[in-house]
Order: sequence, then structure tokens, then C-alpha cells
Amino acid sequence: MKPIVTAILLNWKRPENLVEVIKSIRSQNIPIDIWLWDNSNSEHKFDVDQRFQSSINLKCFPRWCLASMVQTEYFFVIDDDIMFTDGEVISDCIQYHKLIDIEDLILGQTGVILNKEMIYFNSEHFSNVERSVGVDIVKGRFMFMKQSVMNKVTMDASFTCDDIKISSQLNHKVLPAFLHNRFKDLQEGEEALFRTEGQRELRQLATKQFFCKSNTQ
Repeated sequence: MKPIVTAILLNWKRPENLVEVIKSIRSQNIPIDIWLWDNSNSEHKFDVDQRFQSSINLKCFPRWCLASMVQTEYFFVIDDDIMFTDGEVISDCIQYHKLIDIEDLILGQTGVILNKEMIYFNSEHFSNVERSVGVDIVKGRFMFMKQSVMNKVTMDASFTCDDIKISSQLNHKVLPAFLHNRFKDLQEGEEALFRTEGQRELRQLATKQFFCKSNTQ
């Protein structure tokens, strides 16, 4: 059966995690193309369909470049510190997406409802919800959507906070209840992006920049 969904992954310094993430993708009950942007010089062998290697770390930006090129109807991005716990997660995402039938719908596992002041870290953050929640931002740990949304968004070379920019340009963002308890956290390590110096300030600036701009359009 020809895949209708592509997984887009990044590799930096957690190849052991990535092996487990890929196994959980391969265990899904539908075929999935796996595209990997490798920000490292690793010679590690990964079970992927397409691998793109870079000699420098371009962080999160390349996954949207890849998303603009995939040929499947759907795609998802998933970080290398989270994996699926069962084999029906992605088929359930597709079924839900078809049921809701909104082109620019993003599904996620974690997200944020912004307060009136748009202060990112003082806003309401959600993870692993038991009831479906509509949010302003779907965090980049897991984002599932139609490939056609790439015709609706603009992406400059924002190496981080890409999830905030994408979320600001699309109108429908949901953390569905059916994703409850269907992910497993992996070791983050010292390489985790949120540990990067200045990342907290960058997310606040991105929230103000992108959401204030979208509200005035």
C-alpha cells in the first residue's frame, strides 16, 4: 500500500533516541515514509526512506523545507525525545482529520492557550490531555497536519520557535483526547533545545512577533 503520510525527523546528538523513535513509527499499522534531516556528521545507520545530511546544525528549520517537498497527503514532525506507545496513533490521526475535515487543522500532544498579554510562559500549557482542547500553539514535539497547509504558510530561516510561527498562521489547532497516554518520553539530555541559552527569551519574542502580526492582518 502506498504511504499517505510522511514522518519528518531531525538528528543532532541523540541517535540512540532516534532509533527508538523510528521503531515506533515503523510499528504503526499503516506504511509511513520517513524523511530524516541529519544535522550531525554521524555515520549511524537509520531505518529511513530519505536522509539529508548537513555539515552544520540548522536546528528545526529544515523540517519545514522537507515538509514542502513531501508527496503524501499528510505529514507529521516528531522530536527525538518522544515516541509512540502503540501502532495505531497515526491511523487515528488520519481518521480524526478526515472526520473534522478542516484543511488547516494541526493535531498535537502538547500546546498553549495564550493569555491576553501573550506572555508565553505565563499562559496555560497543556500536555497529554484527557479531553480535547483547542489551543493557540501546538508545540513542535509532535505536529500532524495535511501537506497542503504548506501552501498557506511562510517560513523564513527561523531556526527555532518554528512551531510558534506555524501555529500563528493557521486557524485550527487541537490536542485531541484520543492521543492521551499514547506517547513515551525519552531521555532529553543536555542537548535539549529548551536548555539552550536564551531559548526562553526567544520563545517569548516569537509569540509577541508572530501572534501580534497575525492579529493585525
